[in-house]
Amino acid sequence: MRKLLHTICLLMLAMPAFAEPVAPPVQETSPAAMDARLQSLKQDVLKLSEQLSRIEQQLLYPADTHINIFVSLPAPLDAQLESAMLEIDGERVASHLYNDSENRALQNGGVQRIYTGNVTPGKHLLQFELVAHAAAGGEIRIGDSLSFEKSEHAAFIEVQIISAGDAGIGLQFQTE
Repeated sequence: MRKLLHTICLLMLAMPAFAEPVAPPVQETSPAAMDARLQSLKQDVLKLSEQLSRIEQQLLYPADTHINIFVSLPAPLDAQLESAMLEIDGERVASHLYNDSENRALQNGGVQRIYTGNVTPGKHLLQFELVAHAAAGGEIRIGDSLSFEKSEHAAFIEVQIISAGDAGIGLQFQTE
């Protein structure tokens, strides 16, 4: 039995020596073929980049600590947003200065992701402050806070900037 295994191993090692050599594939070098190959490689790189980005997000922001905070205007306002500041547990985690195009986008139903990060599971305090300019003139400063409990699932909080009649604008929070 041992002799048979030895013979089979020797034959397997000797097979490549008796095999006919295979010529490398001939590659077309016309400009059109090279363009097609380049486009194919670009598509492959884009797919790999997308996959790496997804893996990076999963590693950086695992679901048990992941939190996303968004800002939206459910209805158009008679004010221009100037700036926003966000704190979680007393630590400033985000601030933003709004430009005209961002104001238009929000007024037209857009949603801004102001923060993506990690917090430990448990109770937390979110504080949001906003500065805006009223259409009639004058500066509006408002702030509000939200106590929330972070579970083992990703958290999504939306800060909605709403019209508050004579008071100007107000804030309300939506959690998921």
